[in-house]
Amino acid sequence: MKSQHAVMMEMLRDLFRQHGLRFADIAEKLGVTERTVTRWFSADSIETAILQRLCELLGIDFFTLCELAAKRRDNRPNHHTLKQEQALAASPLLTYLFVQICKGWTAQDFKDDIGIPEPVLVDHLLQLDKVGLIDLLPGNEIRLNTARDMRLIPNGPYARNLNRWLAGTFKDPNVDEPNAAWVCDFMKLTPGSRERIERKFRALMQEANDLSDDDRRTSAAGREWYGLVLVVRPENIRPFSEWPARDGVPA
Repeated sequence: MKSQHAVMMEMLRDLFRQHGLRFADIAEKLGVTERTVTRWFSADSIETAILQRLCELLGIDFFTLCELAAKRRDNRPNHHTLKQEQALAASPLLTYLFVQICKGWTAQDFKDDIGIPEPVLVDHLLQLDKVGLIDLLPGNEIRLNTARDMRLIPNGPYARNLNRWLAGTFKDPNVDEPNAAWVCDFMKLTPGSRERIERKFRALMQEANDLSDDDRRTSAAGREWYGLVLVVRPENIRPFSEWPARDGVPA
């Protein structure tokens, strides 16, 4: 389960989005750099005084933020049901819509960004509503009924679908691929360090989503789709005595 701090920062991020404030706007109003604001939202914890300054920009106090975060933490599940995963796995468009809704997209964003016809959009939003992932409100307003960072059912329909997508997308990896960034390494880690890296991955993914959201709101030119996959997984690197003979060195 997410920490109370993580839920508060998620709540603040959503409130700033609702007010149309980007990290650059927050930085300007508080007299700090955009990098500083980004660091606040990706850190494991920040000072209460900073949280209070962020709350003041929204016209709320710190205790109101705590109450909002407590309600969100208690009420929104962070696991799909099997029925929900089956619905998402059966429809690429449903999956696409839900993933973007988790990032704060609105119905208007979908029409502006991918040109989806309103009848098709509404039909699929109703399907997400039917399985309980969202509430579709009047005026095609969307209320998310789950946590934004969902955990998959192990070997469930969604995980199997994602594995098929990854297999196709990264079938022929090329670390020298133009217009892409590959960072690869191998290292020994304890389980505790692996967990710390996973937390940093999630923070980095959120930072990347924030950058994408800023680009979308400012209609930045040259936007393209990119796949961002962060993985830390066991690798079978055997002892030297088991390596095959090579370059005159016996195994």
